[in-house]
Amino acid sequence: MSSLSRIRRKHISSYLFLLSLAVFFLASPPSGYGHPLYPAPPKIKSGGKKGSRVRPPKTNKAVKKNILGAVPPLPAENEKPLNLPSAVNAVHISVKPGQTKTIYLSRAFINRISFSHYIDYARTSKTGDVSVTLNGRNAIVVFSPYMIESGAVKKVVYPKVPSSILFKSGNSVVSLLLVPKNIPPQTVYINSFADFKSRSFHSNGGFSKYVAKVFRDIYAQRIPKGYMLKKKDIIYKSNYPQVAVKLVKEYKGRFTVYEYLIKNLSNNEISLSNKEFLHLRNNILAISLSNEHLFKNTFTRLLIMGE
Repeated sequence: MSSLSRIRRKHISSYLFLLSLAVFFLASPPSGYGHPLYPAPPKIKSGGKKGSRVRPPKTNKAVKKNILGAVPPLPAENEKPLNLPSAVNAVHISVKPGQTKTIYLSRAFINRISFSHYIDYARTSKTGDVSVTLNGRNAIVVFSPYMIESGAVKKVVYPKVPSSILFKSGNSVVSLLLVPKNIPPQTVYINSFADFKSRSFHSNGGFSKYVAKVFRDIYAQRIPKGYMLKKKDIIYKSNYPQVAVKLVKEYKGRFTVYEYLIKNLSNNEISLSNKEFLHLRNNILAISLSNEHLFKNTFTRLLIMGE
């Protein structure tokens, strides 16, 4: 063979060697980048022709029924919206010795019963559905729910049967009958008349000094300690045509104090006395007129403390 063919053959062999080196470097990148740090996600099999939609796998009806039945449905009471008022007023009741009072409490919420003295103990029946926690002068009352199972469905049920409870507070034992109702949480203030016979009450100056302090605060446009003010606008029938009687305020606390406005409707000066207004309330404990003499179209304030 000629020298020219040898040179061509040598160039071709060198070219093939360089080409094999390029293929080798392209197929094998440098170390650290050749393999991923995590396995590749599996490919989704279409199961059909290109461009067709992927159909979900069929589910057995029996299996589907068991899956849906594993989660119990909500009770009908839980699906109803709660229309709770923005504010719930406290309840004030008075309990005489030997008397049992009935009070309504919320079935599903936390209630509070407050006394004027420290609560020594509370007694409930062992079979009752009520739980009581004492904290000083306050008792936290909650009705204990129970569970009813009907197959796979579980339902929370709150008690509807009333529960009785005895409180020992100060020198009095108060008996209450708690009736559960579908109402907002309640705050109940208990006033026991046995407390006013105790030594602690007399050590402060007795009942007359207590009444004088309460009336003095009200006449000075102050709310007495331990009382709550509620405005009223009620006209009462008077024993005399020349006198108008109107209830304007009510103070709730240990007792209930009613404030009236008495107006002289006649053209003459008149004189008034406390006994002329005893018909306004039952079980009056104290009564006071700020002014017993009224001129034409003038007013006076009347305070009555009742049970």
